[in-house]
Amino acid sequence: MRILTVSALLAVLAAAGCTNQTVGERALMGGIAGGLVAGATGNNVAGGAAIGALGNVAAACIADANAPGC
Repeated sequence: MRILTVSALLAVLAAAGCTNQTVGERALMGGIAGGLVAGATGNNVAGGAAIGALGNVAAACIADANAPGC
């Protein structure tokens, strides 16, 4: 089961690199990756997905605002 989870996570990360990186796409990929990581580590999958999605939306907003360091 662990190999399947790691493989799914790698597939999501590869797909994330191929997207156009709109805010919605970043939120979707962040949510999927967060859920997979949470599931692999035995934590709450829904919470991990929510944190991943919100984190990626925040990162997209910071990058779009041309904040220092982006």
